Amino acid sequence: MGKRYFTKEEIKELSVNKYVENVSKISIRYSIDFKMLFWNKYVDGQSPRDIFIESGFNLDIINNERIYGFTTA
Repeated sequence: MGKRYFTKEEIKELSVNKYVENVSKISIRYSIDFKMLFWNKYVDGQSPRDIFIESGFNLDIINNERIYGFTTA
């Protein structure tokens, strides 16, 4: 499956999330706060999808490939 690009509307929605430092049509840079929150919850056994949902991310925009790729970054 090819890389999915964000639309202008999706970029706008992502950019208002407090855990996003920067977003472009091809990438998202998450804040250090989100990275720390994510890893603390992940090592406690919470699923990556649930962490993203609880952090205000729209899973229609953030696909599984990005979510599970985050755990290997």
